[in-house]
Amino acid sequence: MLTQATNSEPRMDNTNARITLVSYARGTTFEHSLEGMRNFAASFADEILLWTDEQLRADPLYQAHLARFRVLDDLSTRVKHGRHRPYCTAFKPLMMLRAISQRKSSRDYVLWADASQYHNMSLHGNVRAAVRRLDGQSAYGLVHCSERCSTENPYLSQMSLIRRSTVDAYVGLLGWSRKVRDEIYAHRGLLATNLLWASTDANRRLAEMWLQMALRSPRAFCDSHTQDQAALTILAVNLSLSMLDPCLRMGLAERQGAQWPNGKCFDQEKNLDFMLDAIATGAYDVRVA
Repeated sequence: MLTQATNSEPRMDNTNARITLVSYARGTTFEHSLEGMRNFAASFADEILLWTDEQLRADPLYQAHLARFRVLDDLSTRVKHGRHRPYCTAFKPLMMLRAISQRKSSRDYVLWADASQYHNMSLHGNVRAAVRRLDGQSAYGLVHCSERCSTENPYLSQMSLIRRSTVDAYVGLLGWSRKVRDEIYAHRGLLATNLLWASTDANRRLAEMWLQMALRSPRAFCDSHTQDQAALTILAVNLSLSMLDPCLRMGLAERQGAQWPNGKCFDQEKNLDFMLDAIATGAYDVRVA
């Protein structure tokens, strides 16, 4: 189901919402990205949780599941996806869970930004304007557009992005409805490069479930090309979460001559400024799985 973003007045007074910026990096190149984030965080963030691998490994939750994280890290070096992603990116749900659990009000927000080649060294997008537009709702990433925004084929029609073995493992392991298996490939997946989640109990439980998917079945979590995104997409479909979809509007801009980084629509989506501006201006449709 697809609906347009609304222009109604906010229902929640989140003028004083506290915002936590969260990210992780391993290695000098990516730790340099964290320093860039630290610099622009001063413009909006009340707290920052920017961890190196050493800080992650010192966390009590990591330590409580040390053996599983070692398995995840070992798998991340052996599963061939073109590049090594530490722990198959399972650090992301752990850190989201940690950040949300530390917040005291459901009006507060947690902003995740990947310390990747697509990270921003400066920030022009208005985080607080995006929070006001969300009005207590969450951006569970963005719906993953195709390489060309105007292409209608579901991105997940490329089965390697979310392998059937991953879906089947979680349907069986967690006892979820078979609608996940039946419906997931009819949807576009979620792009989890950047996240903007309200600090609600429901989202804390969502982060817990996301992390448990990695801990209970590391192979299934690592096996799909999109890893953390595959697991989050499965959760979104199973829980019928609302997903923000900029693809139709980007397709219109594309037909009018807009060009994207590397010629790929989804690479534009990975830019934090783009996501924040799309949310703040309502340049998306709401898709419910």
